[in-house]
Amino acid sequence: MTLAAVLCCAMTTTVLTACGGSDDSGNVPGPDKTPVAGVMEAKFEVSEDIIKYLDVTVEYYDADGSVKKEQMDKTTWSKQVKAKLTAKLGARLSMKVKDGVDVRSRSSKDWRCIFFNNHHG
Repeated sequence: MTLAAVLCCAMTTTVLTACGGSDDSGNVPGPDKTPVAGVMEAKFEVSEDIIKYLDVTVEYYDADGSVKKEQMDKTTWSKQVKAKLTAKLGARLSMKVKDGVDVRSRSSKDWRCIFFNNHHG
């Protein structure tokens, strides 16, 4: 029984010593590293045929959070937006067949659209 009491006291001392600590160690918390701003980089790339036969519109969030629209008249479009967090960041592409164009009769097979997107703080 004496051995059990000694082991119990030894384990209690170890636990209390391991959990104990002092705030006087001189450790000062570092600066807050939470991001306060973010950057969205977006790029759309489409084929010549898409520009030729479709009206292409890009919608994206501007730095103030408002939705902006731009007509895409070249095969590439890119935008970089810097905004304070918490911000809405993003871009999307919409396409509509141009008036008077029947895409079903087109023999083109190049209907390519590529989207590159990068968000970072």
